[in-house]
Parts: sequence; C-alpha cells; structure tokens
Amino acid sequence: LLNAMLVPAVEEIGMKIVGTTVQFAELLDNYYQRVDEPHVNMFNLGTGFQPIQYPEYYYNKDLATYGGSYNTNFIADDELDRLAHEMARTEPGDRETFSKKWLEFQKRWNYLLPDIPLYSDDYHVFFSDRLQNYTPSSLWGFEYAILRAWVNE
Repeated sequence: LLNAMLVPAVEEIGMKIVGTTVQFAELLDNYYQRVDEPHVNMFNLGTGFQPIQYPEYYYNKDLATYGGSYNTNFIADDELDRLAHEMARTEPGDRETFSKKWLEFQKRWNYLLPDIPLYSDDYHVFFSDRLQNYTPSSLWGFEYAILRAWVNE
C-alpha cells in the first residue's frame, strides 16, 4: 500500500521516498537518534495510541527531557510547544477554551505536519461467549481484564 499509493502521491509534490530495509535494531537507533548521523528519517511502524493524548509531551521542544521517549519526531518548534503547553494549562472543565486552544494547536500541527498517521489504530476483540466477566476497554487492557474473567464450561 505504501509503495502503491504513498510513493507516487508524494512525487506529485516534488518529494521522493527511497525505501531501505534495515535490521530492527538499526531502525530503532535511527528512530531514537542514538546514532551520530541518522540515515533513516521516515519510518513505517505501528503504534498503540494513548486513550488520552497529551501533546505537551509529544511536541515539547525540550528534547533532552522528552526527545527519547515521547517526542520521537525530534521536532523543536517554539509555537507548537507554546500551544501544547497552553492547552495543557486550561482550567479543568473549560471545554470551550480547550476547544479553541486545540484548534490553534491543530492549525500549527497541520502546517508543520510532523506525523502522517497511515492507519486508524482501531482494534477489535473477539472471544467466545464462554469467557465470562471479561471487559477490556481502552483504559482497561487485556492484562487487567483477564484477571477477573473465567471460562463457563
């Protein structure tokens, strides 16, 4: 799908994608910038999105603090950082103000476009109806839900 759709689409805007296959350890060294001169700068990886997003961590310009664990784009944009910080400081329950700040953050994010999500992260769980009291959710994963479940023979 990436080669069939993404590569030709970006060529239309003057960009060229050169595909490279590397060992996973090398990919991670480039991804987390643990090499002096990364030679890979676009990654096709899967991720599980957090149920509650916290842009202040993901787009914080303090790369020494957040760069290795959250800000994997290593983007250090003053305005994006400021907007994320202001959004996080919204008074709890003030949805109108938060929505305005979120929109401003999204405008800047779309201008910079540091990420291009290529899938929706939509999960489905299927299991036998013999499994009782099994109630996973976005906040209550398998590892917790299975502890109180049982199989009805």
